Formats: sequence, C-alpha cells, structure tokens
Amino acid sequence: EASQLRPEDALGAIARARKAIIVGDPKQLPPTSFFDTAIAEDDNAEETIVDDTESILDVCLKQLPFRRLRWHYRSQHESLIQFSNDSFYDGDLIVFPSPKPESRDFGVNLTFIEEPSYRNGRNRNEASVVVQNIIHHFHRHNKKSLGIAAFNKRQAEEIELLLDRARIEDPALDRLINEHCVDEPLFIKNLENVQGDERDVIFISTTYG
Repeated sequence: EASQLRPEDALGAIARARKAIIVGDPKQLPPTSFFDTAIAEDDNAEETIVDDTESILDVCLKQLPFRRLRWHYRSQHESLIQFSNDSFYDGDLIVFPSPKPESRDFGVNLTFIEEPSYRNGRNRNEASVVVQNIIHHFHRHNKKSLGIAAFNKRQAEEIELLLDRARIEDPALDRLINEHCVDEPLFIKNLENVQGDERDVIFISTTYG
C-alpha cells in the first residue's frame, strides 16, 4: 500500500529498478507521524518534488500518469463501500448490489447509544455495549471472525478492560473466545493500527456521537 510508505523509504528501491508500478489509494490513512522525532526545518533548503507529500504515492501522483481501478468486488453488501464511494471516489466505483439488502447480517448497521458517557477520551457506556455485542457474537456467530476498531487508543483500552473483566467473571466465555480465535484472533485496535486488518465482522466504536 503505497499510501502508507514514506518517500524516503521507497526511493532507494525505485532507483534500482528499470520499471516500477506504484499501487495505492490516496484516500487511505497516510503514514502516521505519531512516533516521529521533530526535525527543525531549514529555511534555506532547496524545494523538491517530495515537499508537502506524505507518501511515495503522493509523489508519483504529482509526476506520473495514473489510473483508477474502478471495480469494487470485496464487499458482500454495497453499504460497506457506499459512503466512501460517494464521499471520496466521486461515485466512480462499480459496485455489485447485494442479494440480501435488508439483512442485518450484511452491510453496515448502527447501534445507537441512548446515554453515552464522555470522559477523557473514553465512553464507558458505549464500550459496555460493544462488549455485550462481542459476547453475543461469540454465542451466536462464533464461526465468523471478529475485530474491534476504536477511534482512539483510550477507547480501545476501555473496551479491552471491560472484556477482560467479563472473561474473568465467565470462564465459559473465555474458553469460547479462545476456541474460536485460533486462526484469526479477536483484536481490539485503535484507528492508526487497524489499517489492512480483515475479519468477517468488524465492530466500530466511534467514542463520540
């Protein structure tokens, strides 16, 4: 995914090649600078093509011809890609309609939290509902793998804390999760760390509503 690769990490390999095909999505999350060390800028430095770019994909889009791959075939329900298609891809993606448009087992579904609790980047009430749904999933749909994505690290930690308590209080639940998470383990991650991960079912905790 070239949108995740910084120019300085890719130019060495490209310089050694006779030809290169750069594949990526400029609408995805760019390389995170969370762990970078701040470097003082030199006002007298000469401007280059790499300036104001975050990834090698940004560099190439400035200089090279490109084309968009339009066929979207991965979603089993069109609602999974609909928002992105409308908001980021100019409605240009060709999407196959689902044969089960009304089923809650497919697509995107909203669970509204009646009484949220916002405090220091955490929403305890929403995390509790997420954990209840995790438990329900493993009791009813344990053949399907599961992943949890939270919009920030503190909320991911809150969900993990509540789930750990539930597993301690209910050893049968703990065994159930362990038995069905061998090949594709349950994960609970924040937004920056979940890029590229795939599971049959994903719960998204928005924290703030």
